[in-house]
Amino acid sequence: DGIVATATEVDLALVYGLGFPPFRGGIFRWADATGAKALLAAAEKHASLGALYAPTEQLKGLAASGKGFHGE
Repeated sequence: DGIVATATEVDLALVYGLGFPPFRGGIFRWADATGAKALLAAAEKHASLGALYAPTEQLKGLAASGKGFHGE
């Protein structure tokens, strides 16, 4: 949506602004460590609970490509 430029910006905001555990590195660093395929599987498992849990196209693309939010 053009609100932030990079996943790193979000990670820093969560760690320094909201108290996300620094050892996790931020939500997107955690997501990259967990793996897009695992996150996609969890989202699909819970999708029947409502739209909040439906996987996004971005997550589907990352899972298919094997890349992460930080481009790795």
